[in-house]
Amino acid sequence: MSENDRLKKLVLRVVKDLMDAGVKQSQIYHALASQMNGFENLPFLLKDMHNVVGKERSKEFDETDCRAMFAYFAKMKEANEDFFFLWRVDEANKLMDVIWVDARSRVAYMDFCDVVCFDATYITNHYELPFANFVGVNHQGQTILLGCALVHNEDTETYKLAMRE
Repeated sequence: MSENDRLKKLVLRVVKDLMDAGVKQSQIYHALASQMNGFENLPFLLKDMHNVVGKERSKEFDETDCRAMFAYFAKMKEANEDFFFLWRVDEANKLMDVIWVDARSRVAYMDFCDVVCFDATYITNHYELPFANFVGVNHQGQTILLGCALVHNEDTETYKLAMRE
């Protein structure tokens, strides 16, 4: 393992410990930048830190939460066969991404799919999985919800999966 890899692993451990103690990621990032004499000296961006921490947290995804979510999705699918959900797991069978769309939103998408905005800026859950929503605009200029997702990483592969469905 290279010295740079060891440093990144150590920083990740410190970041995770601080987050477990209740310190926000942005505060940790600013403190690291202060220690390294500026943001330009950090070996990663804040977004990179979010992604790495998100991956680590998603590995800890509580099976009970996961089962409850999928039980709810199954109930929704049973109530309306047009309810759609999709998930992706990693090689260790840990949840990475979940996408769901209710029947009403699927119909709305057929009518209002000219412009779709995908916004993954909401990191408000315990597992640090960004909540993403797909929104469009109807013929009255109103914003309408077209779908939702929890994504483990904001990368090209994840966005391709989300946009495909």
